[in-house]
Amino acid sequence: MINTIPSFLYKIIKGHTLLPLLKGIREIRFRWIWYRRYREYKICIKSNRPYFGAYLDANQTAHDMKHHITEFMKTELADITGSYSILEIGCWAGESTIMWSDILKKFPDIDWSITCVDPWFPYPGVNAVMSSALNKSKIFDLFIHNINCAGIADRVHIYRGTSDLLLPSLKDSQFDLVFIDGDHRYDQVIKDLERSNPLVKNRGILCGDDLDLQYHEINQSEAMAFKNTDVIIDLTLNKPYHPGVTVAINEFFGGPIPSMGAKFYAMRKHFNAWEPIAQ
Repeated sequence: MINTIPSFLYKIIKGHTLLPLLKGIREIRFRWIWYRRYREYKICIKSNRPYFGAYLDANQTAHDMKHHITEFMKTELADITGSYSILEIGCWAGESTIMWSDILKKFPDIDWSITCVDPWFPYPGVNAVMSSALNKSKIFDLFIHNINCAGIADRVHIYRGTSDLLLPSLKDSQFDLVFIDGDHRYDQVIKDLERSNPLVKNRGILCGDDLDLQYHEINQSEAMAFKNTDVIIDLTLNKPYHPGVTVAINEFFGGPIPSMGAKFYAMRKHFNAWEPIAQ
């Protein structure tokens, strides 16, 4: 029976040419997906609309986290008048910057500003797509484009450089809220937390992203061994998480802190201490 099958089909069945064929199909599919993403990006650029799609990994702020932060800030800002100042450490394409601005715009009695600190250049541990975007300065150009399209350029103060260099130059007790979402490796997260501490006003908020799991939930020896790795998987829970964020948060606050939902954490400053925020 096998002799009646054409030779090229026989080779496919035996696996001699199937793998290259599948690789070719996969490459065509990848290129098509990339083209669709790039086309969407170019349309937004040309039509002066903000872009937060998959191209350049511009979509860095999860929808569920936006919801939690929005609800949290509605309560936080309800009785505030006058000025309100936010510091953002790690801004990427500006999605979270515009998220904060959209929230603050709903409170016309507040005179708000956002200070953005980000080097917008490659650093160890970042994925290949993000590294390429940083190398060519595409992501910084997109950040500027998005801020301009959102009409908030006059409210946003941009500091392009590392948090190591820039945070010490900022005034103590200058910010009502500091949001940390930069380099997720422990060595950087702990420094960002410590250097942000004096910048937050009394009764202000220190918050951030990517607290996927807390220290008491994970394999602690494994987390300590890989704390300067961006993401690992806890084999017991079978969940990915950022060990550097988990370890640094536990160390800085002295233990687990209440979850605000969707990997978002926030604590309120009370003189020289930090306390949970009532929800």
